[in-house]
This record gives sequence, C-alpha cells and structure tokens, in this order.
Amino acid sequence: MAKQKISRDRLIELRDEHLQFLESSSAALDAGFLGEAKRMAVSLRVLFHETAHSHSILAQLGERQRPMVDTSHPYNPNNYASHHGLVAMRLTGGEEARFFAPLDDRSIAPRLTRFSDWWEKDIVIKEGHTGKAYTRRTLVLFAANKDGGAHVDPHLDTSFEGLKDGSGIGWVVTGFSSQANGSFIPDVQSHSIRQIAYEVSETFK
Repeated sequence: MAKQKISRDRLIELRDEHLQFLESSSAALDAGFLGEAKRMAVSLRVLFHETAHSHSILAQLGERQRPMVDTSHPYNPNNYASHHGLVAMRLTGGEEARFFAPLDDRSIAPRLTRFSDWWEKDIVIKEGHTGKAYTRRTLVLFAANKDGGAHVDPHLDTSFEGLKDGSGIGWVVTGFSSQANGSFIPDVQSHSIRQIAYEVSETFK
C-alpha cells in the first residue's frame, strides 16, 4: 500500500483533537467517572510517548521539548513517607477520605519545567514502605498499555494494583464511619492522571 508523509496541518488537527479529548474526559472524571483516566492516558500517550516504533504527535510537530506547566509538589528524598505530589486528600460528605486533583487550587505556584524532566524524570508518586517511584510517564503508560486504556495485560503489575486499591500508598482511613474505618484510600493514579491532563491543557493554552 502506498504511503505519504502526513502533513503538518493534519498533525495539528490531531493534536488539537486529543487536547479536546482530554478536556471532555476531564469533565467526565470530575463528574465522578474515574474510568475516564484511562482514556486520558491514551490521549497523553498519543501526544507524548516516543520510541523507535511509536511516534508521538508532538515529536512529529517538533513540539515535544516545549516547557510544561508543572503543578506538582517536588519530591523530597529525605521524606520517608509516601509521596503523591500531584494530588491532595479531603473528606467527602460521607466522612470518607479521598484523593482528588486540585487543578489550580494549589499551595505551590505552577512553574515551567523542561519536558524530559516533567515526563520521565520527576517523581510524582513514591511508596513509603517499598520505595517504588513513579513518573508521569509510568503512570500514563500503565493506564494506557496495561490497564484497559488501549490494551489489557493479562498479568498486571502488583505495584500498580497497590496504587489502585490504596495499599501501595498506605494511607488508612481511621476515626470515621464504620464502613470506611481502617480502609486504604484508593485511586491515587486516576486523580494523578487527571492533574497531568490539567497541566497539559494549561501548557497548550
């Protein structure tokens, strides 16, 4: 089958389409459907993930090295507690603790960060008891490639399952309703991906 190089105008159209996908999925997640984080991860992968066999939209546009809006709390290697730099915690009306993406409501001012650091070097989650660290790239690729975004791996990494059910982070709800008391706080990865989508939207505005 004959092939021709994709035009820059078409690449820009695809880029803007995936940015709109992020906006739509963000609205759905904010309304309560956490599964939208997987669809966000697919668009983030299409925009950013670059290998010898996978060519991102932004790399083809020459935009992959642009500085990115960074809203994370920087990782402190001297802090041995679990780190979740993109998200915060709050109590819900039912007296259950939940992670959430704070978007622009942060105690730390957003800043511009070099793309390579933002995507694949900066630690945004680290488990206190295991020391396992996660970057934006590892969170996005797990959701897109392993956990049902674009593919389902029959053998999921137990460490990522720990992020989903909360056992990896290790924060436990105590002193609230009997239903929630003693349970881990789940879904840190979904809300972290939501915050990543916010950073991307702010960058391209």
